[in-house]
Amino acid sequence: IYWFGGPLPGYDNLDDRRSEQQVKLEKIMTDAFWQLLNDAHHDDTDDIRVIYVGDGISGYDTSAVLIKDASFAFGSMLVVFLYMWFHIRSLFIAGTGMIQILLSFPVAYFVYRVVIGYYWMGLMNFLSLFIILGIGADDIFIFIDTWKQSHSAGPDINFNLSTKIYWTFQRASRTTLVTTITTAVAFLSNGISEIPPIRQFGIFTGLLVLINYVLVITWIPVMLSLYYKYFEPYFFCCLKDDSVSCLPFVRSDEDRADKQRQIEAGIRNLRPLEKFFGTHFSKFIARGNKVFLLLFIILVGFSIYNITKLEPDDKPTRWFPEEHNFALFNSLSFEVFLPEGIF
Repeated sequence: IYWFGGPLPGYDNLDDRRSEQQVKLEKIMTDAFWQLLNDAHHDDTDDIRVIYVGDGISGYDTSAVLIKDASFAFGSMLVVFLYMWFHIRSLFIAGTGMIQILLSFPVAYFVYRVVIGYYWMGLMNFLSLFIILGIGADDIFIFIDTWKQSHSAGPDINFNLSTKIYWTFQRASRTTLVTTITTAVAFLSNGISEIPPIRQFGIFTGLLVLINYVLVITWIPVMLSLYYKYFEPYFFCCLKDDSVSCLPFVRSDEDRADKQRQIEAGIRNLRPLEKFFGTHFSKFIARGNKVFLLLFIILVGFSIYNITKLEPDDKPTRWFPEEHNFALFNSLSFEVFLPEGIF
């Protein structure tokens, strides 16, 4: 164990700009010892295995792991973006939608840190990035599909851009609100946990889900308006959806009648997935509703029974790869020191 004293040169005592001294001390330790200790840790020539931990060095080690894992996060974002582009058939909407999803994270962190006052950002909180990618993409899909449905909603809805956006916003915002509330409450319920990492993860992710909803219902309608006015007439008609016709807004009785005829023709040409869920699947669910209710009750009972059989893990949580310095340190601390020294 190496002890370091203070204050550092240029400071009167330990309390003089304490946080500034801490940052400088951690940098000194990292610059002087991290590379040396890391090389010794990976040196397999001797029978001695070097395991290290300390202020500054531990944070640097953690940052290195997070930076490596960030490459996987980037891969996830790329996959989600490509699928959004494939599903929506618009690079503009997919790109601006991905920006909206990613903006949810810094806004949620601002509320978490400044408004609520949580200063500790645990490793678990970063997992919420993967969660919000899926939730955010789903909310955008709902808005886009509702926008597509507006083309077949009747002449009054298609009178002008304002009526189309208003109709889309009303339907999509209500639908996404229900899913947002249930998801956010599920995460926020972890706020009563006595385990700090779980409590803070639940609070942060719940905030992230709520803020994503606010951004979706404000950002996406604006992007749809811009797309319709500046991109759709020149590139893709109605988000390149062949199931409906891209017609100008209704201006006269003749246009209204023509619009209605083409809407009726478009309804008969619904996409295969819409036809399946709108006809065969819905009828199947309606006919077997009592059977499905019984199966659901059985599943809930089985789940409750298995919950009563759960037991706490007798090993510490492993946050790092098995051969990582921290993983070995935590394992040794638990197996060698804690059993006899914890009481």
